[in-house]
Amino acid sequence: MLKIDSVTLTQCIEECFALARNPRLSEEQATNCLVAGKLLRGALLNIISAIFKDGTQEVLEANQNITELNQKLKQAGNDLSTISDATGAAASLASLLGNILGLATAFV
Repeated sequence: MLKIDSVTLTQCIEECFALARNPRLSEEQATNCLVAGKLLRGALLNIISAIFKDGTQEVLEANQNITELNQKLKQAGNDLSTISDATGAAASLASLLGNILGLATAFV
């Protein structure tokens, strides 16, 4: 049984929302962070109960992407020049999570 790393994904969502409230961001950057957080939150709600076959490559890759995104978002909090890269990665991850939902073997 394989699942999406919902704990780290939740940290990514929280980081997006925290960045959206950062007064050093432009309005556009803050909006992009807010949108990224909402996209990830929606993906989490859809995939949190999904169970995948052990070794499903797409899920393993998604979990790696989640870990990498978490690091990018934390870095973006310290280096605002990386915000657009982090929010772009968040949007890509949300799309990826939506795409792999169909690979689930069961839902709890």
